[in-house]
Amino acid sequence: MNKLSIYAFLLVSLNGFCQKIDKEFITGTWKVVKIEKVSNNPNFKDLIKSFKLSIFYFKDDETFEIETKNKTQLFSMMTRMFNKSNWKIGKLNEILVGTEKDRFSIMLINVVLKNNEIFFDLSEEDQFPLVLKVEKIKE
Repeated sequence: MNKLSIYAFLLVSLNGFCQKIDKEFITGTWKVVKIEKVSNNPNFKDLIKSFKLSIFYFKDDETFEIETKNKTQLFSMMTRMFNKSNWKIGKLNEILVGTEKDRFSIMLINVVLKNNEIFFDLSEEDQFPLVLKVEKIKE
């Protein structure tokens, strides 16, 4: 009986750490509520501010859009590219943004579930760390 209780506890605990995302989980509107990790490079200051005020739309038809209240020239250029894209679930809790033609290579979003909070990790290795704490505001 004791071994069974320990096994059940481990199974439930590991499930929280290894929860796999799916289309139903991601589909909807996600608002950035906090920048969790960011580059210290001053060249990215405006881009980071734009992401801080952004909303991600993962539509049921697998189209993708992003908007911000801080419309810089660089972010506007990026949104034009993003907003003509699709999204799909990749391996290891990641969302791939792009098209079949570009092999969904426009943007990679690693979805991290930690302590009942959700983060979109947009980091590009150590060159541009960017982790956004997000919340789903609409299904």
